[in-house]
Order: sequence, then C-alpha cells, then structure tokens
Amino acid sequence: MPLACKYLLFGMLFFAGISLRAQDREIGVMAGGMYYLGELNQKQFGNVKPAIGLSYRTTYQKRISWEQHLLVGTLNGADSLQSDPVMKNRNLSFRNRVAEVGTQLEINYFDYKMGSKRNFATPYLFFGFSLFYSNPEAQYQGKWYALRDIGTEGQKLGTGQKYNLINFAVPLGIGFKVSIGTRISLAVFSGFRKTFTDHLDDVGGSYADVSQFKPEDQVFVDRSLRKQRPDGTNTGLDRGNSNTKDWYNFTGISLHIKTNRKLSACDRVN
Repeated sequence: MPLACKYLLFGMLFFAGISLRAQDREIGVMAGGMYYLGELNQKQFGNVKPAIGLSYRTTYQKRISWEQHLLVGTLNGADSLQSDPVMKNRNLSFRNRVAEVGTQLEINYFDYKMGSKRNFATPYLFFGFSLFYSNPEAQYQGKWYALRDIGTEGQKLGTGQKYNLINFAVPLGIGFKVSIGTRISLAVFSGFRKTFTDHLDDVGGSYADVSQFKPEDQVFVDRSLRKQRPDGTNTGLDRGNSNTKDWYNFTGISLHIKTNRKLSACDRVN
C-alpha cells in the first residue's frame, strides 16, 4: 500500500476510534470555487471553476473539531490568459477534473458550540491531509485528450516514467463558522492544497523531441507560437519549472446539520 494511503487510512481509523467521545456530530454540503497555481496560472483566484462537496464534522470540545470530506471540481489554466510574453508564446492550456477525499483538524479561535447563545461564532484554522485523483486534458479541434496517455514530456520514451494519477496533498486554510439555530451552522472558508506533484497541468519538465511521437500526438507536445532553437524546435528547452510543485485552492461555503441529540437548556445558555 502506498505511504500516502496508509496515512489517510490511519487518520480515518483514528477518527472512528474516538468518535464515540464526540460532543457534536454534523453532516454538511459545500459549494464554491476551485483554482490552481502552477505554470499555466500564477494569479490568485484566476480561472475559478465551480466545485462541490460533502463533509462530516465531529466536535470534541469547544475549540477542536475533526472533519472528513469528499470534494469534486475542475482546475484549468491557459497561457493565452497570461501577461508574460514567454508564457503566451508557450501557448499551452488544460483542464483537470479533480476528486479529493481528505481529513482535517479544525482549531477554533473562540469557544464554539452549535446552538449556544454565548459561543455561537468563531474564526478557525484548519490543516490535514488528503488524497486526490487528477488527470489533465487538453482540447484540440473540439475534443479533449488525456495528456498523461500521450506522455507529452517524454514520459513514455526511453527510461521516462508516467506521473501518478492519485497524489497526496496537505490542505490548510482559514474559515469562519456561525450557528444559525440549535441544529444548523454556516461556514465560509478558503483552503489551499499543497501538492507533491508538478503535473496538475501536465507541465513540469523539458520539451521532448516531437519527431518521436505519433503525428496525431505532436500538437500536444509543443504548441508554441515561435520555436527557440535554430533547427526550428524546442527540444531540450524548459517547458515548465521542475523546481516547484503545483497548488490548488477551494474557497466556498458550507451548511452543516447536527445529527446527535438536541441541546439541553444548560447547553443553550452556555
């Protein structure tokens, strides 16, 4: 079993083992926008696309909650939208439909309890770990093609190796939650995902030799408007920055409903 899978499994088992001591249990829905930061987009909140998710939150005391979630959305980017002339000349674009399953710790800044008249709202921080599936695609003549299958940077040539479709990420961010009834809460949040892959966008290395690809695949290898080498190619030149990894962000709102017992009169006062 991959190490990332073991960590995720351990976290879920840990949660399951202590959930019996939880004070509150909540199920929720999330909606918002998702975007990525990498070679094909370097602007905060650039190319935001809709994303939705489900979550299960368990509160153990007024300052700590543990959440599990399933999130789906789309990442995209295009050199044509950038201001840098070098990026414009590269002329690449992609979309990536992402599915994430994760678990994270929420630390409330103030005491918080759903339904409380006194501790009904708080800012919070969160961090955790997740696994996500991604498979970048590019469009050509109205059709979408999976770029990993082509191996645009020579991953299928010689000793090259394909990048993984399932990767590990570290979510971290901030939010604000408020109880709007004895059993309902609302939260707004923004969280980055630190990934350990440079291929959310299929760009992270050097230009491969276009002549080594099938004619129908060559357009995905080098779409630059002007070639830089004297022989009319870009072979061996940087296509991306191999020293950095990609990030993505999910910003949105969530609505949670408490599933365990109703508050007592004492709980409502506190």
